[in-house]
Amino acid sequence: MKLKNRTILVTGGTSGIGFAFAKSFLGMGNTVIITGRSQQRIDQIVKNNPGLIGMTADVSNPKSVEQLAKDLTIHYPKLDIIFNNAGIIHEFDLFDETITYEHITAEIATNLNGTIYITKALLPLLAKQQEAMVVNVSSLLANITVANAPTYSATKAGIHMFSDALREQIRAKGKTFM
Repeated sequence: MKLKNRTILVTGGTSGIGFAFAKSFLGMGNTVIITGRSQQRIDQIVKNNPGLIGMTADVSNPKSVEQLAKDLTIHYPKLDIIFNNAGIIHEFDLFDETITYEHITAEIATNLNGTIYITKALLPLLAKQQEAMVVNVSSLLANITVANAPTYSATKAGIHMFSDALREQIRAKGKTFM
């Protein structure tokens, strides 16, 4: 699959690896849409990087993901690549009694649930394309444990397994996803 003249969504595209990939994809001649939770941050990125398109979305919130999917279907019906990159890492010491279940759940909701929500919401749009691709960034931490970030390690491993299962489901349905 070529990476030119594509329409690419980069979740978590306002910083770090997602931002670097978004700029690289843009430089290859693609339409690149980035998401993030902060409209102010998105506006700043788009202003300083002509050509990038920004859309506010919280991937951990199903309603926000549904709205993003509707907006993309209307405004970018040729979306053919999802680059699921949104994520957070917290160095939680699980022995620390001040760390609540809510702290842990927030990381899981963004890293694992967000990837699953975005993929599920946008599969119908991708299925309409001649070629489509879903890239779920799981990092090397899907295969090794990081003692100071156990929840992050677990979510990255979960993304890796979700990606494998998704590939199998796509093959079983005879789809042309990469």
